[in-house]
Amino acid sequence: MTTASPRPFSCLTIVGLALVLLGCGSDAPITANPTPEPSKVATETADPIIERAEPEATKIPALRPDEHTITVHATAHSNAVDLQIDTNIPGIIEIMASINFKGQAPDDVYIGESRRVGIIDGSTTVRFDTSGLPTGEYEAEANFYPRWGFQDELSRSTGITQELTAVQEIRLGGSGQPASAAQFRSNSQAWVMGNVGMGDPWKEEDWTRRFGSYERLPVEGLNPNVIDACYFPNIDMTIFVNKLKHTVSHWRIGRSNR
Repeated sequence: MTTASPRPFSCLTIVGLALVLLGCGSDAPITANPTPEPSKVATETADPIIERAEPEATKIPALRPDEHTITVHATAHSNAVDLQIDTNIPGIIEIMASINFKGQAPDDVYIGESRRVGIIDGSTTVRFDTSGLPTGEYEAEANFYPRWGFQDELSRSTGITQELTAVQEIRLGGSGQPASAAQFRSNSQAWVMGNVGMGDPWKEEDWTRRFGSYERLPVEGLNPNVIDACYFPNIDMTIFVNKLKHTVSHWRIGRSNR
């Protein structure tokens, strides 16, 4: 009996056996052309960008020009008064702040204090020295004038065309002198300075009727036989009189003998 001799393995057979043996040691299937796993980093960066809306700023409705206001609050001290001034006008403005003697007539000599004051972002405080003001009733005032009060574009953009005014009544101790007496003195001094000159007739009864009694002072540097110095305390003025000619020589504010 003739026994067949074994067939030799070909190269392809050997390669196939090797692939089978390798597959037995791995749970993953073997493919001829495996597709590479996508990168994890690439997968993360591929997420879509979510746009987040920023919260809108709170918008304050613009005021109409006639809705803008100004206020004043006065606080009196022994020799001063503080004015707290507030407004809803935005930006930078200037106003006129004042302390005015109440009831002054248009032609009276002014009694009070006033000054321009700057306001930034709606609020300021200003102090007035009242030690030289007479005692009495006053009005604390804050006035905004559009023709010169705007100081930047923001305030100007409000379109305000009308003046704004705030007033508060307040009583001041001041110097202790009655305000009525101070008003009389100021008005009388203004009358003398505007109406009396050198050489005007001196009529004693007219002067005392208008300004009250006077005190005769001894003169210095002047001839006492010719010139009298007549001091009127109610108006705080001295009138120098040529008693030979019965005329006014000159005058001085305050008590003077020359």
